[in-house]
Amino acid sequence: MKLLREQLFYLSILTTCFLPLLAPSAGADVKPQKENYEPDYTTYHNVSSLETEIQRLTKRYSDFIQLNNNYKSSAGQSQLVFRVSNFSSIAGSLKGKVRIFLSFGEHAREFFPVESMLHFIKNITDGVSQDTNKTEGLKFSSWVLNNFDIIIIGMANPDGRVYIEKTQNYCWRGTESGVDINRNFNWNFGGQGSSSNPLDGEYRGPHAFSEPETEVFQNISSIFVPDAFVSFHSGVRHIYIPFADSESKQGRRFPANKVLLVRLARHISRSSPSRLFKFGHAYDLTGYTADGTSFDFMAGHAKIPFSLAIELWEHRHHRGRSCFDEFNPENEDLQVGLAIFEWIFEK
Repeated sequence: MKLLREQLFYLSILTTCFLPLLAPSAGADVKPQKENYEPDYTTYHNVSSLETEIQRLTKRYSDFIQLNNNYKSSAGQSQLVFRVSNFSSIAGSLKGKVRIFLSFGEHAREFFPVESMLHFIKNITDGVSQDTNKTEGLKFSSWVLNNFDIIIIGMANPDGRVYIEKTQNYCWRGTESGVDINRNFNWNFGGQGSSSNPLDGEYRGPHAFSEPETEVFQNISSIFVPDAFVSFHSGVRHIYIPFADSESKQGRRFPANKVLLVRLARHISRSSPSRLFKFGHAYDLTGYTADGTSFDFMAGHAKIPFSLAIELWEHRHHRGRSCFDEFNPENEDLQVGLAIFEWIFEK
C-alpha cells in the first residue's frame, strides 16, 4: 500500500504537466462536413513533420530519448514509440524509477493531444539544454528524467492521420480502414459501447486486437510492466477512471483501488489554472459506454495499478456537425492552449 501511495503521488505530479487542458463523440458516422477552420501545417504538425521532429530530438538528446521504430501501422508507418529518461551516468539507472506508459493519437481527428505530447517533450529537452543549473526549467527536467522511466506512443494511429491529410475529412476517427483502435482491445470487446458497422465511428474491427496498431499496447504493457498508463484524447475536459464498458456499468464493476484513482483524478482536475476537469466513470459523464478501450484493458487485463483516460481540450460553444473545431483549437490559439504547461512549471 505504501508503494501504491508513492506511485500515486508521483503520477499525480507528472500527469499535471500534461494539462494543456478532454471527446469521445458517441459513434456517429465519419463523413466529411463543412469545417469552420482547418489545420495550418505550419502550426500543427502533419505525420511527416512530427516524425522528423521526434527524430531530431532523439539525435540531439540521445542521453534522454530513445526512439523505437519497430512498431508499425497497417501501412507500415512508424507509431513513434520512444522512451524518455536519464540514460546517462549513475543517475541514469532505470532501477527504482516510476514507470509511466502514455498514449497519444489513438483517434485520427484529435490533433491536439499529439501537439501536447510534443510540447511536453520539448519542455523537458529545453530544460536540460540550458547552461545554468539554477533555472527552473532544468530543475523540472532533471526531476522528471531522474525519477521517471516513460514510454510514449507518440502517434498510435498514423494511417488515420495520413487519411485525413489526403482527404481533408476531419471527422475521420479510425484507422485508414475505419477501425477505432480504442474499441479494439480485449476488455468486453464487442459490447454495446462499440459498433460492428464499418461505417460507424466506433467500429471495433472483426475481433479483439485485429489491428497491428494495438499490438504495441500489448507488448509494452507486458514487457515494460508500467506503474501507470494514461490515454490522451480531446473534445471535452474529462478524466475517466476504469471501467467504461457496458458490462461494468451494468454490474457496477470497479477497480480495487478506485478510491486512489478518484483521488488522483481529483488532484489532476484541481491542477488546471483555468477551469476544473470533470472526473469519474465515462458513462456517468458522457451518458454512454465504451467497450474495448485501451485504458480499461490496461486496468482489467494488464493489471496496471493506475490507468486513466484524459480528454484534454474542448470547444466550449461548439455547434453543428463540423469536426476539427470540436476537437482542436484554432491555429492561432494552439500555443495559448499549450502554454498552460508554463503555468504548471512555475508552480
